[in-house]
Amino acid sequence: MTPSLCKRTLLENQARALDRLNSLNSPEEIVRAIAADFGRKALSIRVAQRIVNRRQELGSFRDWPQLATVPGIGAKKLSSIIHALQG
Repeated sequence: MTPSLCKRTLLENQARALDRLNSLNSPEEIVRAIAADFGRKALSIRVAQRIVNRRQELGSFRDWPQLATVPGIGAKKLSSIIHALQG
């Protein structure tokens, strides 16, 4: 696989993960979707509610930096969310 193909595949996977996040309707669904990958609760319901609130303000998340503006989501948590939703 060439580097450009790898990068394109990575970007496509991240775009699908963002679409998946936008499709989850409640904080509970977000927590379950992320926990399904980690086998444990990796995100609190409070942070998931903040995600829902910010998404409602924006209409939808168009890129990952928008999600990073949610209080309680730092670089490590953002990476975990992206990874979990790609699966």
